[in-house]
Amino acid sequence: FKNIKGYNQLLLSEHFYRKFIKFSHLILQQPDSIIIKNLTNLKIKNYDYIGSPCKYDLPTFESFYEDKDFAYENNKLNLFSKFVKKTKRIINFEFRILNFNLNLINIYNYMKKYFKYLVFKKKDYNSIGLNGGLSIRRVKKFIEILKKTPNTKKIKAPEDHVYSYFVNIGKLKTLSYNKLNKIFSEKKTNNVYGYHGLDVYDYSFLKKIHEDHLNNKKINNEN
Repeated sequence: FKNIKGYNQLLLSEHFYRKFIKFSHLILQQPDSIIIKNLTNLKIKNYDYIGSPCKYDLPTFESFYEDKDFAYENNKLNLFSKFVKKTKRIINFEFRILNFNLNLINIYNYMKKYFKYLVFKKKDYNSIGLNGGLSIRRVKKFIEILKKTPNTKKIKAPEDHVYSYFVNIGKLKTLSYNKLNKIFSEKKTNNVYGYHGLDVYDYSFLKKIHEDHLNNKKINNEN
Protein backbone atom coordinates (compact mmCIF):
# COMPACT_ATOMS: atom_id res chain seq x y z
CA PHE A 1 0.00 0.00 0.00
CA LYS A 2 2.85 2.41 -0.68
CA ASN A 3 0.93 3.92 -3.59
CA ILE A 4 -2.10 3.50 -5.86
CA LYS A 5 -0.08 1.37 -8.26
CA GLY A 6 0.58 -1.21 -5.55
CA TYR A 7 -3.09 -1.23 -4.58
CA ASN A 8 -4.17 -1.83 -8.18
CA GLN A 9 -1.66 -4.67 -8.56
CA LEU A 10 -3.02 -6.29 -5.41
CA LEU A 11 -6.62 -6.12 -6.64
CA LEU A 12 -5.54 -7.50 -10.02
CA SER A 13 -3.80 -10.46 -8.38
CA GLU A 14 -5.30 -13.95 -8.52
CA HIS A 15 -3.42 -14.69 -5.28
CA PHE A 16 -5.44 -12.01 -3.45
CA TYR A 17 -8.81 -13.53 -4.34
CA ARG A 18 -7.62 -17.04 -3.49
CA LYS A 19 -7.34 -15.89 0.13
CA PHE A 20 -11.15 -15.74 0.12
CA ILE A 21 -11.81 -18.96 -1.79
CA LYS A 22 -14.00 -20.34 1.03
CA PHE A 23 -16.48 -17.50 0.50
CA SER A 24 -18.85 -16.89 -2.40
CA HIS A 25 -18.35 -13.10 -2.38
CA LEU A 26 -16.12 -10.53 -0.74
CA ILE A 27 -16.92 -6.94 0.20
CA LEU A 28 -14.25 -4.37 -0.58
CA GLN A 29 -14.61 -1.17 1.45
CA GLN A 30 -12.09 1.65 1.14
CA PRO A 31 -11.70 4.23 3.95
CA ASP A 32 -13.74 6.81 2.00
CA SER A 33 -16.82 4.58 1.92
CA ILE A 34 -19.50 3.85 4.48
CA ILE A 35 -22.11 1.08 4.81
CA ILE A 36 -25.41 2.09 6.41
CA LYS A 37 -27.66 -0.95 5.86
CA ASN A 38 -27.29 -4.69 6.38
CA LEU A 39 -25.78 -6.17 3.21
CA THR A 40 -26.99 -9.68 4.05
CA ASN A 41 -30.43 -8.57 2.85
CA LEU A 42 -29.11 -8.20 -0.70
CA LYS A 43 -29.96 -10.90 -3.21
CA ILE A 44 -26.66 -10.97 -5.08
CA LYS A 45 -26.00 -14.70 -5.40
CA ASN A 46 -26.14 -14.65 -9.20
CA TYR A 47 -24.04 -11.50 -9.72
CA ASP A 48 -20.29 -11.17 -10.05
CA TYR A 49 -19.53 -7.50 -9.45
CA ILE A 50 -21.55 -4.74 -7.77
CA GLY A 51 -20.44 -1.15 -7.21
CA SER A 52 -21.71 2.40 -7.60
CA PRO A 53 -22.30 2.96 -11.33
CA CYS A 54 -21.11 5.70 -13.65
CA LYS A 55 -20.61 6.36 -17.37
CA TYR A 56 -17.99 4.15 -19.04
CA ASP A 57 -16.56 4.43 -22.54
CA LEU A 58 -15.29 0.98 -23.51
CA PRO A 59 -11.55 1.14 -24.31
CA THR A 60 -9.40 -1.45 -26.05
CA PHE A 61 -7.97 -3.92 -23.57
CA GLU A 62 -4.45 -3.23 -24.86
CA SER A 63 -4.74 0.37 -23.64
CA PHE A 64 -4.69 -0.85 -20.03
CA TYR A 65 -0.97 -1.56 -20.42
CA GLU A 66 -0.19 1.99 -21.59
CA ASP A 67 0.66 5.14 -19.64
CA LYS A 68 -2.50 7.21 -19.97
CA ASP A 69 -5.04 9.02 -17.87
CA PHE A 70 -7.83 6.55 -17.19
CA ALA A 71 -11.08 8.15 -16.05
CA TYR A 72 -14.77 7.41 -16.27
CA GLU A 73 -15.78 10.98 -17.06
CA ASN A 74 -14.98 13.32 -19.90
CA ASN A 75 -11.33 14.36 -19.79
CA LYS A 76 -12.25 18.04 -20.10
CA LEU A 77 -13.56 17.88 -16.54
CA ASN A 78 -10.81 15.78 -15.00
CA LEU A 79 -8.38 18.60 -14.20
CA PHE A 80 -10.98 20.53 -12.22
CA SER A 81 -12.16 17.35 -10.48
CA LYS A 82 -8.60 16.57 -9.38
CA PHE A 83 -8.19 20.11 -8.07
CA VAL A 84 -11.35 19.80 -5.99
CA LYS A 85 -10.24 16.46 -4.55
CA LYS A 86 -6.85 17.87 -3.54
CA THR A 87 -8.38 20.91 -1.90
CA LYS A 88 -11.47 19.26 -0.41
CA ARG A 89 -10.18 19.51 3.16
CA ILE A 90 -9.59 23.24 2.76
CA ILE A 91 -12.94 24.11 1.18
CA ASN A 92 -15.14 21.85 3.33
CA PHE A 93 -16.73 24.65 5.30
CA GLU A 94 -20.41 25.46 5.32
CA PHE A 95 -22.31 28.73 5.12
CA ARG A 96 -25.99 29.56 5.32
CA ILE A 97 -28.09 31.42 2.76
CA LEU A 98 -31.71 31.94 3.85
CA ASN A 99 -32.78 28.48 5.04
CA PHE A 100 -30.17 26.47 3.13
CA ASN A 101 -26.87 25.08 4.40
CA LEU A 102 -24.32 25.17 1.59
CA ASN A 103 -20.69 24.25 1.15
CA LEU A 104 -18.35 24.81 -1.75
CA ILE A 105 -18.16 21.14 -2.70
CA ASN A 106 -21.94 20.89 -3.12
CA ILE A 107 -21.92 24.04 -5.23
CA TYR A 108 -19.13 22.54 -7.35
CA ASN A 109 -21.13 19.32 -7.88
CA TYR A 110 -24.24 21.17 -9.02
CA MET A 111 -22.18 23.30 -11.40
CA LYS A 112 -20.47 20.21 -12.76
CA LYS A 113 -23.76 18.38 -13.24
CA TYR A 114 -25.41 21.16 -15.24
CA PHE A 115 -22.24 22.09 -17.11
CA LYS A 116 -21.98 18.51 -18.36
CA TYR A 117 -25.64 18.56 -19.38
CA LEU A 118 -25.34 21.84 -21.30
CA VAL A 119 -21.95 21.25 -22.93
CA PHE A 120 -21.93 17.53 -23.61
CA LYS A 121 -25.71 16.97 -23.58
CA LYS A 122 -27.36 14.24 -21.61
CA LYS A 123 -26.26 10.74 -22.59
CA ASP A 124 -27.84 7.41 -21.82
CA TYR A 125 -25.76 4.91 -19.87
CA ASN A 126 -25.20 2.34 -22.58
CA SER A 127 -22.01 1.29 -20.82
CA ILE A 128 -21.55 0.98 -17.07
CA GLY A 129 -18.45 1.74 -15.03
CA LEU A 130 -18.43 0.21 -11.54
CA ASN A 131 -16.44 1.92 -8.82
CA GLY A 132 -14.42 -0.56 -6.77
CA GLY A 133 -14.08 1.61 -3.65
CA LEU A 134 -17.21 0.04 -2.20
CA SER A 135 -17.95 -3.14 -4.09
CA ILE A 136 -19.07 -6.76 -3.85
CA ARG A 137 -17.18 -9.34 -5.91
CA ARG A 138 -17.78 -13.02 -6.61
CA VAL A 139 -14.51 -14.66 -5.63
CA LYS A 140 -14.39 -17.62 -8.04
CA LYS A 141 -15.44 -15.49 -11.00
CA PHE A 142 -12.67 -12.96 -10.38
CA ILE A 143 -10.13 -15.79 -10.14
CA GLU A 144 -11.45 -17.16 -13.42
CA ILE A 145 -11.08 -13.76 -15.11
CA LEU A 146 -7.56 -13.21 -13.81
CA LYS A 147 -6.42 -16.67 -14.93
CA LYS A 148 -7.20 -15.67 -18.50
CA THR A 149 -5.73 -12.15 -18.26
CA PRO A 150 -2.10 -11.92 -19.43
CA ASN A 151 0.61 -9.99 -17.56
CA THR A 152 -1.63 -8.44 -14.91
CA LYS A 153 1.45 -6.98 -13.16
CA LYS A 154 2.04 -4.79 -16.21
CA ILE A 155 -1.46 -3.32 -16.22
CA LYS A 156 -1.34 0.43 -15.54
CA ALA A 157 -5.06 1.13 -15.40
CA PRO A 158 -7.12 1.34 -12.18
CA GLU A 159 -8.33 -2.12 -11.19
CA ASP A 160 -12.03 -1.17 -11.22
CA HIS A 161 -11.59 0.28 -14.71
CA VAL A 162 -10.33 -3.13 -15.85
CA TYR A 163 -13.18 -5.05 -14.22
CA SER A 164 -15.70 -2.60 -15.69
CA TYR A 165 -14.34 -3.63 -19.08
CA PHE A 166 -15.16 -7.27 -18.32
CA VAL A 167 -18.65 -6.24 -17.20
CA ASN A 168 -19.30 -4.49 -20.50
CA ILE A 169 -18.10 -7.39 -22.65
CA GLY A 170 -20.28 -9.82 -20.69
CA LYS A 171 -17.61 -11.65 -18.70
CA LEU A 172 -18.76 -10.33 -15.30
CA LYS A 173 -22.47 -10.26 -14.52
CA THR A 174 -24.00 -7.21 -12.84
CA LEU A 175 -27.36 -5.46 -12.45
CA SER A 176 -28.79 -2.59 -14.50
CA TYR A 177 -27.56 0.96 -13.94
CA ASN A 178 -30.71 1.95 -12.03
CA LYS A 179 -30.64 -1.13 -9.79
CA LEU A 180 -26.95 -0.61 -9.01
CA ASN A 181 -27.73 2.96 -7.98
CA LYS A 182 -30.10 1.57 -5.34
CA ILE A 183 -27.30 -0.42 -3.71
CA PHE A 184 -24.22 1.82 -3.65
CA SER A 185 -23.99 5.48 -4.58
CA GLU A 186 -21.58 8.41 -4.64
CA LYS A 187 -24.30 10.98 -4.00
CA LYS A 188 -27.12 11.54 -1.52
CA THR A 189 -30.01 9.31 -2.53
CA ASN A 190 -32.76 7.24 -0.93
CA ASN A 191 -32.59 3.74 0.50
CA VAL A 192 -29.11 2.65 -0.56
CA TYR A 193 -26.91 0.25 1.36
CA GLY A 194 -23.74 2.32 1.29
CA TYR A 195 -21.89 5.33 -0.10
CA HIS A 196 -18.49 5.90 -1.61
CA GLY A 197 -16.64 9.22 -1.90
CA LEU A 198 -19.12 11.39 0.00
CA ASP A 199 -16.18 13.32 1.48
CA VAL A 200 -15.69 14.66 -2.04
CA TYR A 201 -19.22 14.70 -3.45
CA ASP A 202 -21.42 15.57 -0.45
CA TYR A 203 -19.44 16.20 2.72
CA SER A 204 -22.36 17.72 4.66
CA PHE A 205 -24.43 14.56 4.16
CA LEU A 206 -21.50 12.38 5.23
CA LYS A 207 -21.16 14.47 8.38
CA LYS A 208 -24.85 13.97 9.09
CA ILE A 209 -24.49 10.19 8.76
CA HIS A 210 -21.64 10.23 11.30
CA GLU A 211 -23.59 12.46 13.69
CA ASP A 212 -26.70 10.28 13.48
CA HIS A 213 -24.63 7.19 14.14
CA LEU A 214 -22.90 8.72 17.16
CA ASN A 215 -26.25 9.83 18.55
CA ASN A 216 -27.77 6.39 17.89
CA LYS A 217 -30.33 7.87 15.54
CA LYS A 218 -31.79 6.14 12.54
CA ILE A 219 -30.24 7.47 9.36
CA ASN A 220 -32.86 9.18 7.22
CA ASN A 221 -31.72 9.58 3.62
CA GLU A 222 -34.64 11.84 2.79
CA ASN A 223 -33.49 14.74 5.01
